[in-house]
Amino acid sequence: MEEEIEPIEKNNSRELTTLPKGHRTIGIKWVNKTKKNVDGDGKRYKERLVAKGNNPSLFEGFKKDMSREFEMTDVGLMSYYLGLEVKQMEDGIFISQESYTKEILKKFNMLDCNPVNTPMESGTKLSKFDDGEKVDPTFFKSLT
Repeated sequence: MEEEIEPIEKNNSRELTTLPKGHRTIGIKWVNKTKKNVDGDGKRYKERLVAKGNNPSLFEGFKKDMSREFEMTDVGLMSYYLGLEVKQMEDGIFISQESYTKEILKKFNMLDCNPVNTPMESGTKLSKFDDGEKVDPTFFKSLT
């Protein structure tokens, strides 16, 4: 931790201050990473400021103020998190796996199939057919 804070203090890039009257706080978190070159020498520090809240006009003002002081990039709303698609809308945040599902359907040549609740006739008895074609169980299991 001390190693990460040292360059911040050295560059004098932060200052602790009191909140001015009439202003509200924004929940923020600094994420610091120490990176090395491919050969392992040389260190550089990367900082990321993550802000959270639900007041868009407050955020716009915050971004403008920060842009005046620091070189920064706004990556916008989150669209993916841990491989899940995230859609942020007026009425809520929705998480889906639509792209992943389409990828699976494409892998098994099922993109043009009709959706059904039960993929086979209910009540059908299954039995082992020894003379049938052998299949790779790993490939089948990747579908389910």
